[in-house]
Amino acid sequence: MNTDFLKGKKILIAEDDFVNQKLITHSLNTTGVIFDIAGNGQEALDMLKKARYDLILMDINMPEMDGF
Repeated sequence: MNTDFLKGKKILIAEDDFVNQKLITHSLNTTGVIFDIAGNGQEALDMLKKARYDLILMDINMPEMDGF
């Protein structure tokens, strides 16, 4: 799969599951994308206040604040 369109993009990922975080990290490290991972929705909002992102991907079901 061609992932050239991701190079240089900044993505925020909100995911509470450690195994999924590791899988996402492994998958995205080869794409050239810049990414941060938040452990829940509130942490994602706090990170969003400090940085700009091209895309935000959120898990639907998380503690504290979910993707809805």
